[in-house]
Amino acid sequence: MKTSTRAGLLTLALLCAPAATLSTTTGCLVGECSLVGCIGGFTVSVDGGDQPLVSTLLHIVAIVDGGRFEVDCSFDDTGNGTCGDGSFGSEPDSGVDADVSVALADEFEPAVGAAVHLHFEGSSRTRFGADQFGPDQVELEVTRDGMVVANASFTPEYTVSEDFNGKGCGDCSQASPEQVHLPPP
Repeated sequence: MKTSTRAGLLTLALLCAPAATLSTTTGCLVGECSLVGCIGGFTVSVDGGDQPLVSTLLHIVAIVDGGRFEVDCSFDDTGNGTCGDGSFGSEPDSGVDADVSVALADEFEPAVGAAVHLHFEGSSRTRFGADQFGPDQVELEVTRDGMVVANASFTPEYTVSEDFNGKGCGDCSQASPEQVHLPPP
């Protein structure tokens, strides 16, 4: 027996309508995933506190779930900063990856000038989507112009949004961001 697409859509609409009014997800069928994004994981920002980062070089080492991530950042005399891509010399046990960016600190937290933002996030496939997660432990060492100026250790606590993208479409684990304010030079 051949059914038309139109009839199939009507049947689906009739079946889903009662469930959709009772459900907080976008669909009534397992695997019907929305396109809602998840910024899961954990972010640490490194800034100059009450003084902008100017005319300085930073070397940041992060031990993330047993993996060693390193990145170099430089700031010119106007406070504009750039960072290299950074890399893991040894991979974290959890499969977390890293992303580094430089942005004006006042966009994210109360500090002067630019800040380095280190974001650690992992993803594992589920049947229909992906679980987003972050590291269990992050240890940070910041060297400015060849001298260690900060050490910090974080054990993020996560809020988990289950099925944030629909039934069976994955969970999103998010932790509150942390900040490291460097002492004056």
